[in-house]
Amino acid sequence: RSRPAFPDNAQQQVLHLGTRNLVQRAEGFVQQQHLGIARQAPSQGRSLRHAARESRGHLVTSVTQPDRVATHHRSRNLLRDVGESMTYVRTHPGIWPLMLMLTVASVFVRPLQDMLPGFSGEVYGAGASGLAWLTSAMGIGAMISALWVAIHGRTSGLTNMCFIGGALSGLSLVGLVSTTSLWVGLGFAALSGYALNTLSTSVQALIQSAVDDSLRGRVMSLYTLIFRGLPAVGSLGFGVLAEFVGLRWTFAAAGVACLVAGLLVAPRRRTMIAALETKRTH
Repeated sequence: RSRPAFPDNAQQQVLHLGTRNLVQRAEGFVQQQHLGIARQAPSQGRSLRHAARESRGHLVTSVTQPDRVATHHRSRNLLRDVGESMTYVRTHPGIWPLMLMLTVASVFVRPLQDMLPGFSGEVYGAGASGLAWLTSAMGIGAMISALWVAIHGRTSGLTNMCFIGGALSGLSLVGLVSTTSLWVGLGFAALSGYALNTLSTSVQALIQSAVDDSLRGRVMSLYTLIFRGLPAVGSLGFGVLAEFVGLRWTFAAAGVACLVAGLLVAPRRRTMIAALETKRTH
């Protein structure tokens, strides 16, 4: 008998997402190490990166991907599908605050990864080696977060982790721009990687667990659009703004924006927990 394309049990969903993120973060960490190795031994760097890709492909296929079965869907109007999913998100008491928090993080926090070369050179004066240290620190933080989510293995408590991840994301940005010491900055970079991965993975797990089965694909498409698409908009805006006020003031304002967004959503925390973490009956 074929199993469903998505795990039925909420704990299996969280475990699946946490394990998949752990594999992806591990590959990212190896690729970040490739930045430093490639400068000293280009052939070794290329081999390491190739091995990371091959290992990740095998692990994601054999360990983290649930069985999939062929499904048949009747033809629908694309715009109607998008409208239905946006209406569902807007009226759901738990999902729309999650999407708001994810939007803020995608626009104000994720561009940090694109701006790390500027941080390494302009803020810390560390050049290429500093960039390798910063990216590695963020990768380590994200790996720790992915491991925690995989071990946690349930939706209970993830709403609070979303708030914690959002708050730590804002604080990490403020911390990064408040020091000129690379070694202190590494701690805040690791905190940023941990916080952002905790927020994004918790949001994904909660939405997949709470969303109606008939709308799961469309709602998760909005998640992907926000988390993968909006960082490019944020990076463009931050790059322009940094030319006028500098990286420090730009990301200090971004950190404050994250904290303000969390405070605005915080009064809905109990409602969100009831809507997102209560076990559904089918």
